Amino acid sequence: MKTKNFFIVFIFYIFFCCQTQATEIFTSQEYHFLSGYDALLNKSYIVCATEMESIKDSIHSMPIAFQKRTLLYMTYCNERLGYRKYAASILNRIENSNLSQSDQLLLKNLKNSLKEELDDINQIHVWFFPYSGYISYNPQLTYHSARIYGAYGGLTYQGWGLSAGVENLTLNLTPTPIPYSQLMWNITLNEPLGDAWSLREYWTQIKASGTALNSGNILGLGITYTPASSTSLEFDFNGSSYPGLSIGPITVLETTVGLRQTLMSTSGFSLEIYLASETIVPQSQKQVDPISGFTLQSFYERGSLSLRAYLSSLQFGINGWYGNEVFGVRNQGALVYNALQTFEYGYGGYSQWDLFSGLGFKISIAKEAFSNTQQKMVSTTYLGGLFVNF
Repeated sequence: MKTKNFFIVFIFYIFFCCQTQATEIFTSQEYHFLSGYDALLNKSYIVCATEMESIKDSIHSMPIAFQKRTLLYMTYCNERLGYRKYAASILNRIENSNLSQSDQLLLKNLKNSLKEELDDINQIHVWFFPYSGYISYNPQLTYHSARIYGAYGGLTYQGWGLSAGVENLTLNLTPTPIPYSQLMWNITLNEPLGDAWSLREYWTQIKASGTALNSGNILGLGITYTPASSTSLEFDFNGSSYPGLSIGPITVLETTVGLRQTLMSTSGFSLEIYLASETIVPQSQKQVDPISGFTLQSFYERGSLSLRAYLSSLQFGINGWYGNEVFGVRNQGALVYNALQTFEYGYGGYSQWDLFSGLGFKISIAKEAFSNTQQKMVSTTYLGGLFVNF
C-alpha cells in the first residue's frame, strides 16, 4: 500500500511541476515533501509533520504550489496530532490561490476546525492576574513569616507580547518586631522572529528597606528556538546588580539553558516536560560578608525538571530542582532571590482552573531549603490568584 501511495505522489508531483524545467534527480526539498505526503496518505502523521517541518524554511526554491502544499500538509498533520495552536499559526499564512480543488477543500475544513485558535491568534488579548500569598519558615529562628501581594497584566497579538507587574513583600523577622518590606517591578517584551525563533527582553527593579532584603536591578535577554511543534530550546542571559550590600557591591551574571518537550498531545490532553540548567557567576571585591560571615563562591549551578499537563479547562504541574543558587533570577525576572543566602533544593506544584470564559483561578505551593552562616531553613510558599482575560 505504501509503495502504491508513493507512486501516486510521484505522478502528483510531475503533474504540478510540468511548467518547470524537468530534472532527473529529486532535490532534498522535493524528496522530503514526497516522503511527507506519502506518510500523510498512510496516516503516519508524526512522520508527515517531521518531513514537512524539515523543509519549511527552505521551500522557496520549490514551485509556489508546493510551497503552499508543504505548509498545508504540515498544518493538517499537526492538527491531527493535537498541536492545534501551532497548526493555526501555520494555517494563518496560507492562501487558497495555486491550490487544487481538493486542497482548497482541505484548507476550508482546517479553517473551520481551527477557527477558535485562528481567532485567538488574530485578536488582541488583554489579561490581568492579581494574586496574594503567604510564606512560612521552619525553624523560625531568624525569619518568622512573609506576606505577598501583587498583580501582573499584559497584552498579546500574533506572537508579540508586553507584560508588566508589581509585587510587595513584607518579611517578619524574629525576635525583632520591625518588618522589612520590598517593592518589585517587572516588565517583559516578547517578539517573534520568523516561524521558529522568538526574542524576549525583561527588566526588574527592586526597592527594599533594611539589610534583610536588598535593592537591585536586573536586565535580561532570552531567545527561543522551536525546530518542531513539540520541541523548543530556550536560552536566557541576565545580569543583576546589588550596590548596597554589606559585603560590598555585587554584580551577578546568570545563564539558563532549557529544553521544553511535548511528550503527548491529543485534542483534549497534552503532557509537557521542561528541563533546565542554570549557571550563576557572582562578581564582588570581597568574598566574605563582614556582618554575617557569609562566604560568596565564584560559581553556582542548579538543575530543574518540571512536568505540566493540560486537560481542557484544567492544567496542573509539578516541579523540582537541586543544586546551589545565590541571587537567582527565574521566570524572566518575575521571581528574584535578593539576599545573601544559598538555596539548595526545592519542589512544588500548581493547579489552574478555567472557571468559565475569560476567568480562571490558580493556586500553587512550593518548598525550598536554604542556608546562611547561622542555620538552615525551609520556606513554604502558598500563592493564589485570579486570571482575567479580555
